[in-house]
Parts: sequence; C-alpha cells; structure tokens
Amino acid sequence: MKLVIGVLISGSGSNLQAIIDNIANSNIPGSKISAVVSNKKEAFGLERARKAGVDALFIDPGDFSDDLAYNAKIADEFIKRGVNIVCCLLYTSPSP
Repeated sequence: MKLVIGVLISGSGSNLQAIIDNIANSNIPGSKISAVVSNKKEAFGLERARKAGVDALFIDPGDFSDDLAYNAKIADEFIKRGVNIVCCLLYTSPSP
C-alpha cells in the first residue's frame, strides 16, 4: 500500500523538509505527501510544501466554533486528498 501522507505543522517546517527530501531521494519508497496543514498563516513550512508541489493549506482555527469543528475540517481536507497517515510535526493545537 502506498503511503499518502498528511502533515500538520505550525512553524518553519524543518522536519517537513526532511520528509520531503527523503521522499525525493527514494528513502521512503512508495510514499508521497498529499497535503500540509497549518493553523498559522505565516508558517514557513507552507512555503516549503508549495515549493515541493504539495498542497499547502492554512486553516484558521478562529473560523470555527470549537475544536471538534476545526479538527473535522482538517480531517475533511486530508480525506479529500486520500491521506492514509498523518504526521504531527511540532504542531501546536489551537483552542478557538
């Protein structure tokens, strides 16, 4: 089974870059990053994702009434992209 990875980030994305590089160098065979989601619009990791051709999404926690609604939106975005594993890379979970 192919790994279709969804990634949660809040910052610079240095760990994300390591995954991107390892996939590009065939060190993680049969895998791809399908989407990167951040709760911080200015997170540099979103730019890293874009440069790698990965969907980069800022989802504003302030747009949701509670954590459940916010997390459901993240899950929906991952499901739309066929994600079957999620990596939480130093992600700071917001409390709307």
